[in-house]
Amino acid sequence: MKELDENAVPILEVVVPTKRILLFIKVHNHFRIYDDRIDVEYDNSYDVIALRNVVNIHINEAVAPYTSRTTEILYNSEGEELVFDLPDSVFDGLSFLVEEYLSRVPEGTFEWLDRKRSYPDTIRWLNAMRAVYSAAQGNDFELFGGRSTEPEYLLTIKKTLYEYWGINNRQDLLVQLDRLFEGPTVALLYRLVHIILNFKTVEEAENYIETELDGYQKGQIWRFLGNANEELCRRVKEISDLYGAKSIWAWDLERYLVLCDRGYTLGWMTPEEAMERAVAGAQRLQQTYSGWDDAVGSYLHGYGFWFGEDLDDPKTEAHRRRAIFESLKKVHNSPYKMRWDQELSVADALGLHRRDRD
Repeated sequence: MKELDENAVPILEVVVPTKRILLFIKVHNHFRIYDDRIDVEYDNSYDVIALRNVVNIHINEAVAPYTSRTTEILYNSEGEELVFDLPDSVFDGLSFLVEEYLSRVPEGTFEWLDRKRSYPDTIRWLNAMRAVYSAAQGNDFELFGGRSTEPEYLLTIKKTLYEYWGINNRQDLLVQLDRLFEGPTVALLYRLVHIILNFKTVEEAENYIETELDGYQKGQIWRFLGNANEELCRRVKEISDLYGAKSIWAWDLERYLVLCDRGYTLGWMTPEEAMERAVAGAQRLQQTYSGWDDAVGSYLHGYGFWFGEDLDDPKTEAHRRRAIFESLKKVHNSPYKMRWDQELSVADALGLHRRDRD
């Protein structure tokens, strides 16, 4: 640990008034940034973090079920990646002060911050399309390619890919990417609409499913029809009325972009492969939707459809993700300040990332 300079003056300081608890034990909570370190005292834990060891700082917005904005600091300590979550409910106004500080730090202070600032427009657009997902996972929506290359973090990504997607290697990843690019959930929704509108009996529906659908579609159709009720019919009709032919392409293509990001992060795809696929998916989104509200709205309805959740129900993850979207539209560094019709290209995207991986 670095020796403290008693005469150093902090660049930024937030001190929580001393509280007295049982037995008159004093609890001091404070956060200070100096020109070479960050001091944090929180819940009787005191740490000094050298700025050179900071991996990332970002702000988690105050969306349900969170009660306040939270400043998250990721840093390396003796080879281990650690994190501080500092809520504004404890450190009043800290997140806004940190944002202001980060907006004026000299170039070279934080390598990751310089990288985010210099992302090409194509990468920033891709980040924006994945922003709700990133924020919902507690990650920095302004970063591409994951928050870290630490082995433990990469192992977490691999575990998630296997548990939720059945992806265990590069070949599995490419198979899922090809499938998502064809819009499997869009096709499923069309089939459900057809069945709901055209078949009056279970026998008619069963005959159609058995003769017209492949194995994957059969399984997914029965997953929904097995729980068929008025709510499912309402949700399907709502999506059809809102989006028509656009359907929920954004649900499939947003997940497609997430998998491109994951493949790149894990090294299962070269930067060229990842960007070629990601840009193709992004351009299809641009051709299908009219703007961020249109596309993200479709993604959110797709989420609700897939998981059987109501966007208006505050107890659901679908509702939380919609709240995240509304919050991200209002923040000063909103990803949705990007033009929806921004020209996107592989060459533009690779302008930075060839250097990142060299």
